Amino acid sequence: MLSVTAALMSVFRRHVASSGTSAQRDDIDISPDAVATASARRMSQLHVVSTDWQHTGSWLRSGVITYHDSSARQRTYETVERTTRNGDLDGVDVLAFLNSKRLTGRHVVLVLSYRPPVDRVCVEFPAGLAEENETAEETALRELREETGFVATVSDETSPELLLDPWKSSENTKLVIVNVDGDDEQNYENMVNLGQNQKLDEAEFLDVFIVPVKGLLDRLCRYVDEMGFGIDGKVYTFALALELSQKWDRDLTEN
Repeated sequence: MLSVTAALMSVFRRHVASSGTSAQRDDIDISPDAVATASARRMSQLHVVSTDWQHTGSWLRSGVITYHDSSARQRTYETVERTTRNGDLDGVDVLAFLNSKRLTGRHVVLVLSYRPPVDRVCVEFPAGLAEENETAEETALRELREETGFVATVSDETSPELLLDPWKSSENTKLVIVNVDGDDEQNYENMVNLGQNQKLDEAEFLDVFIVPVKGLLDRLCRYVDEMGFGIDGKVYTFALALELSQKWDRDLTEN
């Protein structure tokens, strides 16, 4: 199975090929590689000079960055960052696919987590912070077991470093894809009694649920309308990519 990024690239290539037109004509140049190379060269002159940390809490600290722009003009920028980073990685997100002979089709393991900053229950991927000397894959398997009770095996390649909100924070993650065997005895018991094997911290308010991959986007939108849930952006993007891939595949078939 391809990584999410590779899958989206493959879908886009098929879409362009089916449109009946070329992505680039002789009289224009929209080469993304050329734009990226020029941008990297032009913006290489921008750099951070210093950071003045003005508040530090248990998990986060905030402050003001001083940096130089491409004209050597000094500017300032507000920022926050985690105080818990071990090594180069803050944490991971876990895309956990569950298959079982007792279920129809492929399912994905998600969590419902209460988030005080938005005062809402949010639909999210299982996720968590990396501990010292852990690989991303080790963190993913540990966090999945703690948050959902499921044991899994790592599948496919792990993503490169992903920036969550670089406009305000240095927080990063990696997306780890794993497979959950729903017919494994321990996992089956955890399916029947969802969450019985969770090992949550005292301040974690989190439920686990198993959702069919088919129709995921419509289900998420319904949860927003009917239950007032918040949807984590990564989960929505994944569901939308699935929907677009299926739609474009249908278009290819029809054409």
